[in-house]
Amino acid sequence: MIRQALMTLLALTAINLAEVHGADAQEYSLIASGKFARIEGPIQLDSDERFLEFLIRNPGIIGLQLDSPGGVVVSAIEMADEISKRKLSTYIAEGDSCASACSLIFFAGHDRLVKGRLGVHQMDDGGRGTASALQFVLAKQLDAFQRFGIPWPITQKMLTTLPSDMYWIPEHEIAELGINRDLPGDATDVAVAQTAPTYAPGDMTSKFKFADYLPDGYLNGSAKSPDFDGRDKDYRTFRTRIRTGVAEGVNFAGHYAFVVIGCGTECLFASVVDLRTGQVFDFPYGGEENYQMKLLFSPDSRLVKVRWKGDWEREECTEQDVLLEGYDWRVLEERTVFTVDGYCN
Repeated sequence: MIRQALMTLLALTAINLAEVHGADAQEYSLIASGKFARIEGPIQLDSDERFLEFLIRNPGIIGLQLDSPGGVVVSAIEMADEISKRKLSTYIAEGDSCASACSLIFFAGHDRLVKGRLGVHQMDDGGRGTASALQFVLAKQLDAFQRFGIPWPITQKMLTTLPSDMYWIPEHEIAELGINRDLPGDATDVAVAQTAPTYAPGDMTSKFKFADYLPDGYLNGSAKSPDFDGRDKDYRTFRTRIRTGVAEGVNFAGHYAFVVIGCGTECLFASVVDLRTGQVFDFPYGGEENYQMKLLFSPDSRLVKVRWKGDWEREECTEQDVLLEGYDWRVLEERTVFTVDGYCN
C-alpha cells in the first residue's frame, strides 16, 4: 500500500516538474578530459537509473559538477547513494546552482566545494500525495541527512523552509559549518596517483597517519564550559561560536572541541577547547595569512592535517602534519603542493 502511494506521489511530482521546467530529461556530459561529469536539469523519476548507466559507461569519472533545480527526492537519494559508494566529489561552479533535491546529491560527495549557489527547502508534492507516502519519503530523507553528514542547522532549514521559498546557504555558513571539505582516500587521490601530475610527484601522500597518534585520554562525564570572564577572556569575542562548538561535543583528540570559525571568503581560523577543563587555546594557523585553509582532524587522533595558500599570486599551497602535545603544537612535516585551478582543495 505504501509503495503504491509512493509511486503515485512520485509520478505526480514528476508531472509537476515537467510543467515548471519542461519535459527535457536531465543531461549528463563529460568534462575535464572525462574525469568529471556535468549534471544539468531537473531530477526526474528515472534520473537515478540513467545516472547509474552513465557511470557504468564512464568508469573513469571521479567527480560531478552540479547545476540542477532539484526534482524527485527518492531519485535524488538513489543518485546520492551511488555517489557516496563510489566516493565521488561534488562541485557547484560559479554561475551554477544546486537546489532542493539536488542538495542531497551535493552533500553525498566525498569531497565537496560550493562556488555557486546551494539552496534547500521542504519537499513538495503539490498537495496531491498521501500522508503515508510523504512519511515514507521523509524517512528516507532523514536517513540520508544522517548518512551524508549534513550539519544540523542545514537540516533544520531543509525541514522548515516552505516549498514556495528557498534558503540559499550564505558564504559564512558554508565556512562555519564545514560544508566544503577535502577528505583523504577519495577517488581523486587514486586518479591523480595513477595519471598525473596535478600535484608534484612525491607530494601527494603523507607518512603520518591519524591512527599512529592516539588521544592521551577521552572525555568522561559532561563537558566543562570556558571561563570567558576570567581565564578565557581573550576569546570572549567569539564566545557564541565557541559555546556552540562545546555543545556539539568532542570532535578532536578524545576530549577536545575543534571550533572552526569563518572570517570572510576563503578565510578561516580555529580555536580548540579542552572539554575536560573548559580551557580555550589557539590553533596556530588561519586568517588572511593562511588563505584557503583546509583542515582534517579526527576525534580519535591528536594529528591535524592543514593546507593553505600563503601567497595569493603563487600557484602553490603549503601542507603540514601538525601534532597536539598538551596545549602546544609540533610540526611533524611540511610539504608544498600545487593548486588546482587556483585552489588548495
